Order: sequence, then C-alpha cells, then structure tokens
Amino acid sequence: MAKTLVVGASGQVGSHCVAALAARNDIAVGTYKSHPRPGLIPLDVMDREQFATIVREHRPTTMILSGGLPEVDYCEEHPQTTYAVNVIGVRNAVEIANDHNCKVVYLSSEYLFDGDTGPYDEQTPANPLSVYGWQKLAAEHFVASFARDWLIVRTAVVYSLESRFVCWLRSSLAKGERVKGLIDQISTPTYAPDLADAMIRLAQQDGRGVFNASGSEVISRYEFARTAARAFGFDPNVIVPVKTAELNQRARRPLNGGLTVEKVETAIGRRMLDCAAGIRAMTASAPRNQAGDCAKMVS
Repeated sequence: MAKTLVVGASGQVGSHCVAALAARNDIAVGTYKSHPRPGLIPLDVMDREQFATIVREHRPTTMILSGGLPEVDYCEEHPQTTYAVNVIGVRNAVEIANDHNCKVVYLSSEYLFDGDTGPYDEQTPANPLSVYGWQKLAAEHFVASFARDWLIVRTAVVYSLESRFVCWLRSSLAKGERVKGLIDQISTPTYAPDLADAMIRLAQQDGRGVFNASGSEVISRYEFARTAARAFGFDPNVIVPVKTAELNQRARRPLNGGLTVEKVETAIGRRMLDCAAGIRAMTASAPRNQAGDCAKMVS
C-alpha cells in the first residue's frame, strides 16, 4: 500500500498534509525537528543516517518536504545555518529518496520572485530578493536536477488557525490592540488545508514538474487582515494601513507578488479557494470565544 512520509509534520502545512492523508484513509508517517507532537517521529534532516533509517524502515512511496526554516529575517541574519537546513537538508532528502525509489514533493515559495510584476506563473524566471528566496531557489534546482521522481509546489502567504499571523491577529484584536496591515505587499493568501489537499491530489495522480498552489485572489495583506478581523467578529477599522518600509525589516520582501493557479486548477479539477472562502472555512473551524495562542509552527 502507498505510504507518505511528511517531513516537517509539526509545521502548519505538514500537519494539514497528514490530516488530508488521514481523511483519505491513506498511510502517513510524520516527522518533527523541534516541536514534538503525538505520533510523530523525531528527525534532523542533517542527520543522513537517521534520515535513511526512517525511510528504510517505513518504505514510503512519496516524501513531502514541508519543513525547514521559513523565517525570512532569520535566514537573512544566519545564512549559513539556514542554508544547511533549507538546502543541504533537501539534498539529503533527494539522495535518500532516490536510493529508495521514493517520489519527492517539495514545498517552495513566491519568495523566488522580486515582486515587480506579479502574480507569477510557473514559467517566470526567478529573481529572489532575500537569502530565504535564494535558498528556496537552490533547493528547487537540486530537486529538479537530481530527484528521479519529483514535484515542486510553490505557494504564498499560507494561513490557518495555527499560523503565527492569525494567532497573533486574533490575540491582538481580542485585547483591543490596533494592528498594522501592509498595504503595499500584494499576494495570493493560501488556506493551509486547501494547499495540503492540492499537494496530495497532485502527488497521488502522479503530477510532475512545477505547480503553483495558492489562493486564487490577489489581495494586500492589509485587506487580508481586515477580512480576517471581520470574520472573527472584530472591527476591521482597527487595522492600521502601513507600508513595508516603515517596519525596517532585515530582508527585502516581494511587494507586487502572488501566484497564478490556472495550471494546478486544471490538474486537480477544482478551484483553489479565494481569500474570502478560505477565511470562512478557517473561522468555521475556530473554537468559539477563544482568541487562541500563537503556535510554534515550523513550515
């Protein structure tokens, strides 16, 4: 029977991939690095012996690489440390997957692009602005060049009840605090369960190559925050519009970004959720009368 190894299953996307597989009654084995969860196996992707042992023991037919170090400013400040995980770790995964005839599904990012002319399709040449973006590009090149069976899924601004931003937003609004919303960062926010479902569908129908899988609506982070605030029952007018330059962030961000999704929608036979639909699905699953604690997610 087919079995999927989800590397980074304690993270936002990985946890939803495990849930999507379970909903299909498929066998999933999940790993974690720093945040233990029931049923998950510890794995340091830099430990090739440990990694190879897990693959040899569980014999997955598909390996989803959803973990890593996605904190953009941290990557900018610690390029060598993060390169080891975000690039060398992927190299290890690819080589081990090849040894065991395992398909590699790699989760990538809109941070490959400069944000000048988004949203971007799968054929647009990459031009990263940040260390994180260059690391994702390097990892993509390794997957596409050396994996025997591979799939690259690019996404953007992933959110769910567990995501840092949504947790922080709910907590701040519940406390009556005003929240800054970026009016000049435009993207295609992606509901994590919707992304996970698309990834599993692509993998199971033997999808190959590069696919964008993000929300289908282009929207600013300011408008996204207002929509989420309204859905959670808060006054959206407490979201204060600001520009990216005002935050003095260490790493540059793509401003006019986002991804097109026509290719993936054709492949999986359904529409990707737009922002309003994703937020409705998210709030429908939220516990009532709880602002939620910010989870430590690593995907």
